[in-house]
Amino acid sequence: MNVEILTKDEILNDGIEFDGRNLYCKMFIDIRCAREELIDIIVKLTDGEKELFRTINAYFGEIDVNENSGFYANEARDDSFLYYKFYLDIAPKPQIGATEYISNVKKIMKYFISQNINVAAACDFEDELTGV
Repeated sequence: MNVEILTKDEILNDGIEFDGRNLYCKMFIDIRCAREELIDIIVKLTDGEKELFRTINAYFGEIDVNENSGFYANEARDDSFLYYKFYLDIAPKPQIGATEYISNVKKIMKYFISQNINVAAACDFEDELTGV
């Protein structure tokens, strides 16, 4: 079995961590539309490009648009964000700084909030997204 050992610099520069913080973000969105419609909204919002069938390549990172299986399993219709119809997996590109990346994640949240759509983020920098 071959195991690759990464240095601390390689780990911190892999596009997920910056200044010792994990910058991955999972964003839950309670919008009633088809996944393709949500992808189109995010492509326009981020000036990104659609790749594959659910991935958006934006200048600041990569966004995967996923249907939340919990949405369909939630028979009691719990209001928890864990049961919102979609979630985004958002990861930064290695060349983007944390401040710029977080600013773009905030921009996505602000858009949905401005449209009266419930949105919640689960990430290590949630405190920087409050008051959006």
